Amino acid sequence: APTGSGKSIIAMIVAGVLSENYGMRGYILISDLSLIQQYESDLNKYLPDWGVIKGQEQYMCMSNGCSFKMGSCRLAGYTSYAEIKSSYSDCAPYCDYIIQRDKAISAPVTLCTYQHWLIQQNMVNKKFSATEASVPFPKRDFIICDEAHKIVDIVQSYFSPRMSPKDD
Repeated sequence: APTGSGKSIIAMIVAGVLSENYGMRGYILISDLSLIQQYESDLNKYLPDWGVIKGQEQYMCMSNGCSFKMGSCRLAGYTSYAEIKSSYSDCAPYCDYIIQRDKAISAPVTLCTYQHWLIQQNMVNKKFSATEASVPFPKRDFIICDEAHKIVDIVQSYFSPRMSPKDD
């Protein structure tokens, strides 16, 4: 369907029916951050219990002003979110990334990029299952792919090996 024809609204309606009427949990996957912003506005207004999660570099650390990926807790070597929450009790309860991550984990429907979802499914979940810890973003009942025609390019660009002149 052409741009502006309501595909995103249809995706939200389908996900809402599956979630509300059938008790299913799912993901809506999108291709880029600009589309997340469009969805996020509607979700905040109409479906506030749904989750939206972006990559760590999209959230700012309140403590040092860098992205969460380079935030104070990460630079101190903490990788476990439980450790971050207990060691940084002054800022963790207000950390936008931790708040949004927790909400996305527990939400009936979570919106994220293909890249975020693929990383969770292919890398992070293997680590968690190997340690028998709780998987943060497990497989769910359904997945709705918005901009699905971009999946092949996203997978190829994100997961293909690259060599540059700097590589020895």
